[in-house]
Amino acid sequence: MNSLLKLLIFTGLLGFLSAQAQINSFKNYKVEKLEYEETVLRKSVQSLFQDKFGQLWMGTGMGVGLYNGYEVNFPDTPLNSQLILEIKEDKKGRIWFATTFGLGLYDQKKDIYKVIKFDSVEYVTLNRNFILRIKEAADGTLWLASLGGGLLNYNPETGALKTYKDNIIAGANHDYTYLCVEILKDGKLMIGTKKKGMLLFDTLKEKF
Repeated sequence: MNSLLKLLIFTGLLGFLSAQAQINSFKNYKVEKLEYEETVLRKSVQSLFQDKFGQLWMGTGMGVGLYNGYEVNFPDTPLNSQLILEIKEDKKGRIWFATTFGLGLYDQKKDIYKVIKFDSVEYVTLNRNFILRIKEAADGTLWLASLGGGLLNYNPETGALKTYKDNIIAGANHDYTYLCVEILKDGKLMIGTKKKGMLLFDTLKEKF
C-alpha cells in the first residue's frame, strides 16, 4: 500500500471519528420542559424576549407571559386575548408587542399596558392592526410589517403613522403582506413579502 493511499485512508478515518464524536456529543444535551398550568393557547409560544432585568417575556397564542427564572405568570392586560407574534424593547425601555389586533405597549416606568389600533375595522386579517414584525429606527420611530396593511412607520412620541405600499402586482391582485423587515447599515429597509420575494425600501425617498 503506497503512502498516498495510506494518507487518504487515515484522513477519512479521522473525518469519520470526528463526525461520530460530534453526533455523540449532541446526546449529552439535556432538554427541560417548563411546566405551567395554563390553556393550550398560552402554551403555544410564538416569541421570546429577555429584558435588561433578566425577565423573560413570552408571546403566546393568548397574551403575554412572564418567566422570572422560577415560575411563569400571566399578568391581566389588554393583550390577554391576543396572539403575540414579536416582542421588542426600544431605547427608552418601552416594550412593544406585535399582535393580531394592533401594536401593544408596556410602559415600564408607569406600569401600564395598552393597545394602539391603526384601523377602525375589527377584521382579524388584512389590515394595519395585524402586526407581524417590529424594528426600531435610529430616529426612534418604529417600522412595522403588517399582514395585508402594508409597511407602517409609527412615531411613539407624536402618534403619527405613515403607510407605504409597493406597486408590484403579484398574480391578479396587489398583496401588501410584509412578513419581516430588516434595517440595513445604510438605513434602507429590506422587506420579506408573502408573494413578491424581497423588496428594498428607501427610507429617505420614502419609496420602494
